[in-house]
Amino acid sequence: MTDNTENTEAVETVFPTEWDGLKEFDERLHDLPDMVQAEDFTPAQTALYAVTNGRLFARIDRLRELGFFGDVDVKRKRKNVDDDIILALAEYVEYADRWFESLAVDKDAYREWVKGRELADLFAMFSTLVRFYSERLGKSNASKKRSESAE
Repeated sequence: MTDNTENTEAVETVFPTEWDGLKEFDERLHDLPDMVQAEDFTPAQTALYAVTNGRLFARIDRLRELGFFGDVDVKRKRKNVDDDIILALAEYVEYADRWFESLAVDKDAYREWVKGRELADLFAMFSTLVRFYSERLGKSNASKKRSESAE
């Protein structure tokens, strides 16, 4: 009897913690222009990040309610759900685009980078960037607290 089982160990994808790793993480980010890093945020940038993050998560919650992330029953029950999903995706992309453009070191390079992309790709790219900045901002804050308490 031949054993036809394959070794299918799950490979865990590690989310990047460094800018260069982020650019390699998703092929859509390979030519991502330089941006202000979370550890270099001014107080105003940190505050604006909090506002933008709140808006983005409200759109994610809306997309979840609409079944965008896999709840097909929700989609079947609602009329015009696809229109509502497109609207929530578009609002997410609009808010994220304004925020990330404000962080771009070279605004023209940033505008060129996002130009001509589909809504789904923009959503995926910005979602990845939001996660990256959220994690980096949290680490930056934690390290500053540790260094202050060490003084």
